[in-house]
Amino acid sequence: MNVSYEILFERHPDAVFVMDAEGYIAYANPAARELLSEEQRKVRRTQYRQALRSEEFEMFHYYFRQAVERGEARTFDMGIGLGRGGGFKEMRIRMAPHVVEGRTTGVSVYMTPAEARGDEPRKGSALDAIGASFIESHSDPILVLDQHATIALANGSFSKLLGWRKDQLEGFHILQCPSIPPYLVTQMNDFVTRVFAGGGDDEATMETIRVTDQGKEYQMLLTLTPVRDRIGLVRYWAVHLRDITKRKFLEEQLKRIELEQAVEQELRELEHLKTVSQLAASISHEVRNPLTVTRGFMQILKDATLGEEKRRQYFDLSLEELDRAERIITDYLTFAKPALEQAEPLELNAELRRIVQVILPFASMENIAVEVLPSAEELFVRGEGNRLHQALINVMKNGIEATPAGGRLTIRLLRVDGRPVLIIEDSGEGMDEDQLKLLGTPYYTTKDKGTGLGTMVAFSILRAMEADIEVDSVPGRGTRFILSFPAEAD
Repeated sequence: MNVSYEILFERHPDAVFVMDAEGYIAYANPAARELLSEEQRKVRRTQYRQALRSEEFEMFHYYFRQAVERGEARTFDMGIGLGRGGGFKEMRIRMAPHVVEGRTTGVSVYMTPAEARGDEPRKGSALDAIGASFIESHSDPILVLDQHATIALANGSFSKLLGWRKDQLEGFHILQCPSIPPYLVTQMNDFVTRVFAGGGDDEATMETIRVTDQGKEYQMLLTLTPVRDRIGLVRYWAVHLRDITKRKFLEEQLKRIELEQAVEQELRELEHLKTVSQLAASISHEVRNPLTVTRGFMQILKDATLGEEKRRQYFDLSLEELDRAERIITDYLTFAKPALEQAEPLELNAELRRIVQVILPFASMENIAVEVLPSAEELFVRGEGNRLHQALINVMKNGIEATPAGGRLTIRLLRVDGRPVLIIEDSGEGMDEDQLKLLGTPYYTTKDKGTGLGTMVAFSILRAMEADIEVDSVPGRGTRFILSFPAEAD
């Protein structure tokens, strides 16, 4: 599995597939792998036609070719089979092409459970027209509201999960629904008023809480969807509730675990820094001893009457003491400063193409345009590919996260005064002088949930490659990283 994709999408709630231009699946996150059979999960290179099941694949294939050939992003609904022999689930699918230097190199596919599209309303009662039998048999709690927000239908799953009987629900205004906690009535009123006022242009979703007839609370994902008649007019509204209590609990547990891990990591870093400080305090004593001995020998060597054999002996002893001092300093620097263990020549244009392929799906999800301006010539640096990827992905990801939707991340590679120079520039919120001074120091971050360790590690890796790091930033206009590397012979 691609570790870089794992970092970006492994915990994403949607099913995320990253495919190459031929339709082969390069990566599928856990939610996406649930849609594959057990055998398909073991196959390293699978084409989407063999991996996914659907009766509407011609539509999927058509939009995929549009994304590859024209670079067009598309959103549509279709039924997707669940694993081997499972049923079908209606999914909302968003395709986002990866465009590099004017050519589509792959497509990210995001799948989110969508509301059932239903057939054209049949003649008969209004509830028949919206598929009352489907609603009644649905496993999730569903309420159907009329134009006045009165509950026209409550399915069996609503009563099964929350305990309230149909006679306690049907015929009452939605704000009188007993499952709404009193402290959330205003929230529901504002939500319904806003969605109704929008005329049903699209469904709306919010996270909320609902209570049972016994007072137990459930975390819910509430979706309000317009139900139209055959000529397109909104006649009813479907309130679809999905129990996300376990998911929210797991999310909170995951946040707690991540926080504990971050604290442990910070404690390890603090312990490391403490050790470095202690070494720095003691190194003067360790180095002073061999230097004192050497100084004594140098004074003896000034004696013109000293025999040749003694003179050679004192020279050898002096060199041994100086070597010992050098080893002490080298050991200290090895501990305090990271080293590149398997450095090799790296061609920056090629490395940049690989890194951009990884970051493009994340940028597409955040609605950030990525512009790549490669160098016209090959530019070589010396380093470790994986560690270089880690450092640059961190810088680019920070730039994307700091940029509002619709913004741009520009990546430019060129040679300046014989040195390969990589410029990464975002159009985000920028930083002031005080923030810039702290950038890259342990535990400083501008993110609400960041630790600052990612930037510190990125800077440490780049400095181990002997890169010069320059950061320019203007609040409200964005930030620019200028990374200048020592040239490596081709």
